[in-house]
Amino acid sequence: MQIAAMLSGPVIGAVIGYFTNYIAVKMLFHPRNPVKIGKYTLPFTPGIIPGRKKDLARAIGHTVEDELFGANEVRRILLDEKTEEAVAGGIAKEVETILNSEDSMGSMLSGVMGEETYEEKKKCLQSMVTDRITDRIGQMNLGHLLMDKGADVIRQVISNPFIAMFLTPDLLHSFEEPINEHVNQWLDAEGKAIIQGYVEEETESLTGKPLKELIGESGQYMPAVKSALCRAYEHFVENNADSVVKQFRIGEIIEERVAAMSNESLEAMILSVMKNELGMIVKLGAVIGFVIGILNNFI
Repeated sequence: MQIAAMLSGPVIGAVIGYFTNYIAVKMLFHPRNPVKIGKYTLPFTPGIIPGRKKDLARAIGHTVEDELFGANEVRRILLDEKTEEAVAGGIAKEVETILNSEDSMGSMLSGVMGEETYEEKKKCLQSMVTDRITDRIGQMNLGHLLMDKGADVIRQVISNPFIAMFLTPDLLHSFEEPINEHVNQWLDAEGKAIIQGYVEEETESLTGKPLKELIGESGQYMPAVKSALCRAYEHFVENNADSVVKQFRIGEIIEERVAAMSNESLEAMILSVMKNELGMIVKLGAVIGFVIGILNNFI
């Protein structure tokens, strides 16, 4: 009887501690919805986690964004040697494949822009090049240039002193202005059309050739291309990590997803991580109650 009396206190304490912690753990998740009596909501309903789900969602979102997926962490991940090699190396391989392709530059540009846009841009480029060449020829004072060079050739060719006496520098100089005027008139009337024909012919010839024929063997400069891509990638990451993280909206997305979860799903998610720990808390209540019961026998 004496032993039973001594054990009754610890056993009762263990039972009380177990069920107290069990109820406390259950109150974290239950009841899942508010319990109302008329207009009044019973205290502690819903459970702590369902009742603070929005706050929990906000806290998880901020923690993940600030601590786990902040700008510094994103920068560290993206600038990792393996990540950089995967990105820059992958782009370099694609560039090399394109450069070694049998497709012509025109077909590639047409595929990117679309046939109609490509033809429109090509015509604009041809017209612009033609205008630039025509303008530069006009600025050269081609008539004066031709006359100067022609006079030198005439002087070298003429061996008859009698003829050379009449072809004085003043006489040759008098021809410069009329010749220059006629050259400019020709440029305006016919020269531009001729130049445009040459430009169009050369453009069609160049755009019809495969890229590898225009550029040559790609292997000799691909290391430099890859190095340039790596530098560009590093520069982009260093200067845009903050804006990239903001565009991802990691914190907001996580907050929205957690807040949108049902109470059942939220409970299942938390228990999938903490089920053993919460079970240990319940068992610890029994142990503490048992120890207090033993100590009570000696008081």
